Amino acid sequence: MGEEQNAPDLLSLAPIEATFWGVERLETDGETGSWKRQTHRTGRQGGAVRFWPIEQLHWDMIRQAWGPGTYRLVWFTDSKRKRKGTSRPFEVPELAPEQPAPGEPSGDRPPPPPPQGDVPPAVAVAASKLEGQLLAQVLQNRPADDSPEGMALGYLERIAGMFIQMQGAATAQVKADAELRVQRAEAEAKRLIQEDAARYRAMVEQTRQHYDLIAQHTERLHSAEIELRDRQQADEVAELTAKVEELHEAMGALATAGGDIMAQVETPGSPWAELASKVGPDVIRGLVGMVTRAGGANGQAGPAVAADAIAEGAGAVLDAAANIGD
Repeated sequence: MGEEQNAPDLLSLAPIEATFWGVERLETDGETGSWKRQTHRTGRQGGAVRFWPIEQLHWDMIRQAWGPGTYRLVWFTDSKRKRKGTSRPFEVPELAPEQPAPGEPSGDRPPPPPPQGDVPPAVAVAASKLEGQLLAQVLQNRPADDSPEGMALGYLERIAGMFIQMQGAATAQVKADAELRVQRAEAEAKRLIQEDAARYRAMVEQTRQHYDLIAQHTERLHSAEIELRDRQQADEVAELTAKVEELHEAMGALATAGGDIMAQVETPGSPWAELASKVGPDVIRGLVGMVTRAGGANGQAGPAVAADAIAEGAGAVLDAAANIGD
């Protein structure tokens, strides 16, 4: 019976999240009963253990540790031994005594007790056939219902009916528990898949935001480079403009100075009038005219035209100087 009633049958009672188990035994005192938590001492010096890993759940362990009786399992979810409910009560039957070998006298050995608890399929089929045969024989010779024999038979029939109902209910409950565990497993798998999908979508969104940020920084850097280049060019243009203005002011001052010189050349007794009498008035007039024309041309047409006026004036001065000796 230990091979048929093994760990998978008991594990079908366990919730999905259960990782440890304990056991409680029904202790009866007259007409009342109570559940008492069971412990097991391991080894000579071992302490009393109250719970075990789910992998160690086995009929033989329960039978060897605490013997036959009515038990229920207590479930725990994690290493902190958090309690997670109990199982339905179940029976651990006594082992049937070994039958004598063929030809061996049985002696005074008592007959084996009737089977209890879960029954292997082959034994259940054989018992069902035997029950049908016995029932047919009983019905053929059924005593009157009000006779002692009939009353006893009715009592036995009611017990048999109750047993069949209990067996059907237990089978239906086991099936319902198995279906519930499958539903829980499917729900847990669905939840994990949804969580993974949500994490993946979050990673994709975060990556997109990073690329958008990189594009924004790149655009800002490009704009800053253009702004810096424009600013450098503006500074160069401003510097050249300032230099041109300084040149214009200098040429204007030259023109003003030329006018003053011509006024002094025409004034008798002035230094420029005496110089004009020595080098000739045409030389002074050519030099002053050169400066005056250059300053005026610079103010009107720019530095290039002023340079041409200076060259022309210089030529006139040279011609006038060459005629001084004649």
